[in-house]
Amino acid sequence: MIPYIRPGTFRVLTLQTINLENNKITKETLAHEAFSNLPNLSGLYLSSNMVTDILPFTFTNVPNLRQLMLNKNRLHYIKSSKFIDLPELRSLWLISNQI
Repeated sequence: MIPYIRPGTFRVLTLQTINLENNKITKETLAHEAFSNLPNLSGLYLSSNMVTDILPFTFTNVPNLRQLMLNKNRLHYIKSSKFIDLPELRSLWLISNQI
């Protein structure tokens, strides 16, 4: 299981999908700008983790992200401003959270 994601871990410019479902990722271990500078990323799957909040700048420079799955986490509240840097976001999945 993956407990921590460092900034720049996924600096493969052609990467289109990242699936990190069923790990031990939390807001504290989801590093600032962990998914930054991924211009081709269109799908990010973070379901079944332990995320309680989305920190600022988590999704910086991910302009083509269309699907973000955060199902089965521990989210209580999310400000819409957390997704302001995602102009192409079309699907945000928040099923089975505490919202």
